[in-house]
Amino acid sequence: MEVKINYEGKEIWVDEQVKECLDELKREESVQSRKSRRHELLWDSMLIDGIENDQGTLPEIVPIEEDVIWAMYLQALDKLINGLESTDKQIITDRFFNKMKYREMAEKYAMPVTSIQYRIEKSIKEMSRKFNDVLNKL
Repeated sequence: MEVKINYEGKEIWVDEQVKECLDELKREESVQSRKSRRHELLWDSMLIDGIENDQGTLPEIVPIEEDVIWAMYLQALDKLINGLESTDKQIITDRFFNKMKYREMAEKYAMPVTSIQYRIEKSIKEMSRKFNDVLNKL
């Protein structure tokens, strides 16, 4: 049985099975797009918090995800942070959650500022790699 569909602004007749396949492809593209966007939002928000901004505050990120999905990502982030070494976990927590400056953290941990920066960068890369591994398995 043939059905009418709109293809690039034109109405055409196609077999019903072809329409079902096209609909499924659209759904898959939509799901992949949402997954990609959620991944970008999570890491953007993490990295923006870590940027030293000479001009003061950065524009606030407007939450666009559903509360449930956002809560799932926050749980995943919590697991990633808890998977870090103890000192790295404390440094990430102080930097991103307690909003400490690099100088303050260097004093607290008796380390050079460059070591603090290196540990933050290393931790973010490690969490990003683990997060991408999980996403690639979906």
